[in-house]
Amino acid sequence: MFDGLYLFEWVLMALGIILFVVLVIAFFYQLTHNRSVGVLLAFFLVPIAMIGYPSLQSIQISDNKVSLEKKADAVLANPADTTARNELQQQVEKLSSRSFSDPATLTALSKAQFALGNDQVAKNNLEKALQKDPQLPAAKQLQLKIESLDRLAPLTAQVKNNPTDEKAKADLNQTLNTVAQQPVANPAALLKVAQAQAALGDHAKAEKNIAIVQKINPKLVMAPSHP
Repeated sequence: MFDGLYLFEWVLMALGIILFVVLVIAFFYQLTHNRSVGVLLAFFLVPIAMIGYPSLQSIQISDNKVSLEKKADAVLANPADTTARNELQQQVEKLSSRSFSDPATLTALSKAQFALGNDQVAKNNLEKALQKDPQLPAAKQLQLKIESLDRLAPLTAQVKNNPTDEKAKADLNQTLNTVAQQPVANPAALLKVAQAQAALGDHAKAEKNIAIVQKINPKLVMAPSHP
């Protein structure tokens, strides 16, 4: 529940709990000795605030996680939607400064980061998620997606260098089919897909993906890639 809290928020909560316990003990001590407890009652506001702040932050983090997944799905559904992409970037920034241990959260963050084109940080978070739960379906699915996309470039180069290599073409086509099982919004990855499609002679799909990349990041595409 409190995954993702900063260290100072954990410390604040711990100190708040300790102070609350001390005040409760002092409260009952005053009662048993027939002394006034009015002053102590006011002090209870301090530990309540100290415990309440991290709790509110935890709730906000949970809301941000839900929003992150929704915004990531929106970008994956329409990679060229710059508004959705900017909103996802803002959501990622809210969470990426925090440290998480929950593999599902790490996977969701990795998925969003990869969709935005932040490949290395996405792979780092995915690796952490798989270390904590190697069998997490969402993490394994994302891993397959990224690994398949990484295989496209060398296979595409192999087909371009030897257009008569039917095995290379079959391997490239199979990898493309694996990639197609999940939506891709990463501009560099989409460019790899377009180049692979062009190498196999599917220029219509290649141009469509290049057009999407140009909308996301015009600088990434210097010229349409064809074999």
